[in-house]
Amino acid sequence: MYGNQPSESRYFFVEVDSAEQRPNGANRYTVTFPKGGTPPATGFWSLTMYGRGFF
Repeated sequence: MYGNQPSESRYFFVEVDSAEQRPNGANRYTVTFPKGGTPPATGFWSLTMYGRGFF
């Protein structure tokens, strides 16, 4: 398996939602980008949710 090079990848994370609460399965969440404002990528971009232990 190949690792992503720093020039090819960016990682951002948040630990609370817009209500300053930890995200949980009882709520529904959306990610909204402005028209034409999706993340720039020549390959792909992804969104991943992790549990408390970041697994």
